[in-house]
Amino acid sequence: MFNSVSCIAEPKNSPIVSLFSKPFDVLSAATHFPKTDTVPSSNGGHELAIMTELIARQINVLKRQEELQRRAELLFEQQLARESKIVDSIASLTKAASHLEQIGEFLLNTCRYGNINGDTSSPNNS
Repeated sequence: MFNSVSCIAEPKNSPIVSLFSKPFDVLSAATHFPKTDTVPSSNGGHELAIMTELIARQINVLKRQEELQRRAELLFEQQLARESKIVDSIASLTKAASHLEQIGEFLLNTCRYGNINGDTSSPNNS
């Protein structure tokens, strides 16, 4: 049972440390553990410790993936809201441009009508 704790004495060379340094490489991390059973199987065995550690790492990876998925969904919703605001802004600008065009046409027609009727008065000539 104490043989499995021997890796704690040398943390830099520990197979578990290699798991923490490469959290997404769970399957190949098992190759860092010794293949031989250094503890009798009746006491849980070294393989059980390895599998427990690998399962814990996989759970952590899944939790990270879920968090990243949640963040991605939030960012997607924010992006959709931004795009909706942009579409609304474009519609408002298009409507404003149409109104300006109508005002321009009205002013142009007013000037033409004034020229046809011979109205040459302007605010500066009054």
